[in-house]
Amino acid sequence: IPQKRDYPWIALAGGGGFVLFLLWLSIVLYRADLLFKAGRTGFGLRLYEFSAAQLEEAVRNNPFEGSYVVHLGLARLNAWAGDPKPETYQTARSTFQYGQGIDPFNADNYYIESRMILMSERGGVGLGVAEDLAKKSLQIDPYYAEAFLNLAIIAEMRKDSALAAHYFEEALLINPRFDDAYLGLQGLYRGKDQQGRYRASLSRVEEKYRDWPEIHVRFAESYHVSGDIRRAVQFYEKVLSHDPKNLQALVGVATLWVAQGDLTRAEQIFHDVLEEDPLRVEALNGMGWILEKRGDPQKAREYYRQALTVDPYNVFAKQRVK
Repeated sequence: IPQKRDYPWIALAGGGGFVLFLLWLSIVLYRADLLFKAGRTGFGLRLYEFSAAQLEEAVRNNPFEGSYVVHLGLARLNAWAGDPKPETYQTARSTFQYGQGIDPFNADNYYIESRMILMSERGGVGLGVAEDLAKKSLQIDPYYAEAFLNLAIIAEMRKDSALAAHYFEEALLINPRFDDAYLGLQGLYRGKDQQGRYRASLSRVEEKYRDWPEIHVRFAESYHVSGDIRRAVQFYEKVLSHDPKNLQALVGVATLWVAQGDLTRAEQIFHDVLEEDPLRVEALNGMGWILEKRGDPQKAREYYRQALTVDPYNVFAKQRVK
C-alpha cells in the first residue's frame, strides 16, 4: 500500500515568501538607485528643487543609504540658498541630522551642518554647536580641510586671530591648493605691516610643500602688498619657470608690470591669459585698467562689463565701469 507523503508546506511557503521579499527588495533598491541618479543629474544642472524631489523619493525607498541622504541635504541646502526662508533652512539642516543618525561615521553630515550654522548665524550661541560639529567631523576624518576652515571662521568670529591662523594653516597643510584658507589668512593679515606674519604662516606650509606653485604665488602677492616688487617678481618667475602657463602667476606678474608702468609688457601677458581662459576676470579687469591708463575709458568699460558678466559682484569692475 503506497504511503501518503507529507510535504513541508509551511517551510515551502516561508521559502517562497522570502524569495518574493528579496525580489520586491531588489526592485525597490533598483528604483531608489534610478531616482538617486536622476537627482544627482538634476543637482549637476542646478535644478535643485527637481533634484531634491527625486532624492526624497530615493530616500523613501532606501532610508538607510547615507550617500542618498547627503545628496538630498545638499540639494535642499542649495534650494535654501536660492530661497532663504527659515523653514527651508530647517528642512535642509534636519536632513543632515537624520544622516548623522543613520550613518554616524560620515563626516560630511557633521561638517555641512556646521557650515550651515555659520552661513545663517554670524555669531551667538550657534557657534558652539557649529564648533562641536566641526570637531566631530575631524574625529571621523582628521584630514578634512574644510572642517578646519569652519573652526578658523569660528575663531575669527570670536576675535581669536592666533587660533584662526592656526586652523587656516592646518587646512593648508592638508590641502595646499585650498583658496578659501589662503583668503582667510590674507583677511587676518591685510595691512602692509602685517605681511611678515602672513609670510610666516606661508613658510610653515612651505616646509611641507616646497615646490607647490600656489604657495609661491601667495608669497609673491604678499611681497607686492609690502611694496617689495623685486621679491614679488622673483616668486612669480619661480612659478613660471616650472609652469609657464600658470594663469595665476601670469596675472600677478602682469599686474606688477601695470603698476610699474610697463603697459605693453602687461598687455601681452593679459592677452595670452585671455587666449587660454577668456573668462578670467582678473585679466579682463587688467585689460580695462591698461586701456584706462592709455586714455580710452569707453573701451575699458567693455572689458569691465565682460568681467561683470562672469562675476556680477566683482568690486573692482563695479567701481571702474562707472
